[in-house]
Amino acid sequence: MSGPSAGLFAASRELFGEITGWLDGAEAAGTAGFDEAGRRDPHRKRTWVALVDGNNAQIDAIAAEAARRGITVPILIDFVHVLELSTGPDAP
Repeated sequence: MSGPSAGLFAASRELFGEITGWLDGAEAAGTAGFDEAGRRDPHRKRTWVALVDGNNAQIDAIAAEAARRGITVPILIDFVHVLELSTGPDAP
């Protein structure tokens, strides 16, 4: 390979992660994530996207918080993580 394409790049991307919040309470962490996104993009000029590992509590909390705020947030499920959990040694 000759290296990255000169025409492709990522700029002004933000990432918010709250692992302990999800362990302690999905709703609180979801609210914190939306608050941080609102602080960084108060006029909602960018598309907000949530990435989850398939945890239903996370998905429900994100959907509820988005509905409460009257916004649409696509939820992406990390399929590789879900597949690993469903086929690994601890799989049901």
